[in-house]
Amino acid sequence: MSNLEVRVLELPPLRVAAALGFGPNPEERSIQALRPWLEAYGALREPARRRFFGFNNPSPSVGSPNYGYEQWVTVGPEEQGAGEVVIKEFGGGRYGVARCWLEHIQAVWAQLAAWLEDSRYTMGPHQWLEECLTPEALLRGDMGAMKLYLAYLRNWSLAWDLEIIIKTLLVVVKDHHAY
Repeated sequence: MSNLEVRVLELPPLRVAAALGFGPNPEERSIQALRPWLEAYGALREPARRRFFGFNNPSPSVGSPNYGYEQWVTVGPEEQGAGEVVIKEFGGGRYGVARCWLEHIQAVWAQLAAWLEDSRYTMGPHQWLEECLTPEALLRGDMGAMKLYLAYLRNWSLAWDLEIIIKTLLVVVKDHHAY
């Protein structure tokens, strides 16, 4: 297995504005559907103050270039959906998280899946996510730096949990600015 750096974390519940795109390039279509809403709420002036997540919805199918992508942006309690944008409450969950650049996203997803198979965790039922760490690039049509969130359920083992905690703390001490 590769030396992929995986962090184990709990993503808290989120309130998000969501827009769907469907077709050969649904990521671009979903952000274009979200753009008028972002403009109306002034979110384009300070995109770094929000978090941008996305995921395939529906996933690609064999033999078709078309699939869907749902784009999320975190919102406050006063913000409402409009047009193609709906407000959703996401319950959060436990994740194995790795960073990558967009051009390596498929390889890193495969490495995360291998990490899960080698771990004492099992796949979780909550949504897998891709977080764009460079929202300015996303709004230009290039997702840039990413965090990939692989949903998992804990198979409880004190020894395993302590091992993960120690590894995570060592990574944090080693490079506390990486995340």
